[in-house]
Amino acid sequence: MAAQRACTTHPLVLRRVTVRRVHQVTPRMRRVVLGGEDLAAFTRDGIGRPAFAAPGFDDHIKLILAADGDVHAALPAQLPHGIEWTPAEHRLTRDYTPRRVDQRT
Repeated sequence: MAAQRACTTHPLVLRRVTVRRVHQVTPRMRRVVLGGEDLAAFTRDGIGRPAFAAPGFDDHIKLILAADGDVHAALPAQLPHGIEWTPAEHRLTRDYTPRRVDQRT
């Protein structure tokens, strides 16, 4: 019988982050370094959110961008128990796999 791994589900959290660096690793792979206060635990609109963590090999983050520059229209709504993905014509998303989390930076 194969050993089972423990599975932890983290809450979905909208976080404001800043792109600090981008490095083109290969023609189809980029290293993106993010930073910002929202990577730590915080409370917004009365909803407490934990610090960012990505302990698993299959964790991912989704960057949400606005093709027309209107970030507020592109963002989904943060609800107490998840995220509501309302339609947004100019929303662009990109998924990235975190390789390392450094709480000091």
